[in-house]
Amino acid sequence: LFGSAGKPTGVLMLDHVLNNEQRQSLRERFAEMASGSTSRLFVLEASMRYQQLSMSPEDQQLLATRVFGVEEMCRWFDVPPVLVHHSNVTTWGSGVEQIIAGFHKFTISPITVNIAQAVKRSVMTAKQRASMTVEHGLDALLRADPAGRASYYATGLQNGYITRNEVRQLENLTRDASPMADVLTVQSNLVPLAMLGQVVNQGGANAPAQNPIAQ
Repeated sequence: LFGSAGKPTGVLMLDHVLNNEQRQSLRERFAEMASGSTSRLFVLEASMRYQQLSMSPEDQQLLATRVFGVEEMCRWFDVPPVLVHHSNVTTWGSGVEQIIAGFHKFTISPITVNIAQAVKRSVMTAKQRASMTVEHGLDALLRADPAGRASYYATGLQNGYITRNEVRQLENLTRDASPMADVLTVQSNLVPLAMLGQVVNQGGANAPAQNPIAQ
């Protein structure tokens, strides 16, 4: 269809029988109706009628087939269609967070694992592999979600596996000059790990806890 400039095939219908010479003359005259790109007006004589045989682009759902092209490309690269703004699948706000999490888990993570393994095998020496490792930091993917970042940082600070200066570094903020900004703390009044058990509650249950730093 497209090789013939979008011209469909068809038949010329007559109500009487033609001889061989007339058939050949019709073929030569109307050959461009089925092929060629020249636009011209054809005149049908002697009660001739033209009947289209092939389907039009609308009948073939030409535009609908382009939709499947987007989905096929996404399937090849293992990318959720919503991430390329293919709104026929889902819209922003309806489960997109889970879709993106699945994209990171099932698409990005396997790729980073393959790269890390290739670096360890082909770049690092045996001595380096014994004491060093290769890992991709995917924490930057959380930067688009302030609530997720805040929850992650709060959990790390309250459980003593991240310091305040490390949080500030992840947020591209300047370091805090206070010595306590580099100390790991836990949720029990956020005291340093080295001072757990040294907090003394003097004066009964309702009295304030003694300052652990003063001790």
